Amino acid sequence: MSDTLPFTLANPDWFTSAECRKADPGLFSPDTETARRLARAQAFCAVCPVVAECLTWAVRRGETGYWGGTSTAQRNRMRRRRSRSKCPRCSVEQPVSFTSLLPDGKADPQQVCLSCGLSWKAATAPAALDRAV
Repeated sequence: MSDTLPFTLANPDWFTSAECRKADPGLFSPDTETARRLARAQAFCAVCPVVAECLTWAVRRGETGYWGGTSTAQRNRMRRRRSRSKCPRCSVEQPVSFTSLLPDGKADPQQVCLSCGLSWKAATAPAALDRAV
């Protein structure tokens, strides 16, 4: 992507580290979202160091297009379907559960806290953060 993405506010701090900055902006903001286009976008997201921040940004702001390895429809479902667990970092209840696709096509269930941005595998929380805050 480039710095000319259709952000409604100034680019967030994490954007300078985003892997998608190297891609055509049209890849992440298509007129029509398809599984094939999502898979192409996810190839960038799979190696991106700020994928959790990107996903959190998009979920919180209701962005359209491909963000954090997800489609608009997937993020809409995330906002509706919340887990009852707590974030291991900040103890906020109801982190968002989602499943992204790994490069080999396998499902990768994860959760992300919309309060602090931490993400983890849905089955287990990060060991270093298991203790109560």
